[in-house]
Amino acid sequence: MTQARVVLVWNELICMREVEQPMSKRQKQTAFLRTLILHGDGEMRAQLQGRIKQAERDELCVWRALWLVSLLAVLSCVGICYSAVLIPEFFRSSSHFV
Repeated sequence: MTQARVVLVWNELICMREVEQPMSKRQKQTAFLRTLILHGDGEMRAQLQGRIKQAERDELCVWRALWLVSLLAVLSCVGICYSAVLIPEFFRSSSHFV
């Protein structure tokens, strides 16, 4: 594939996607790679597409884990604040029931 063709594919892809929704730089690069992979053939094409899909699934899993950890941290802080404000003896005694 010539460099002019690559630039043309890239420009078409960017123009087409900007109308639909804004994309991050990583999403643009991934879409460009997908477009280039479609011009290939054979087993390598399927393998590369599978690796991209797996990477996207892994990324989604990491984002979900991050949200879960953040939620648990907020709930923990809320519990400590609740204990500190509504149970005056919380920090004075070592045995307490909530």
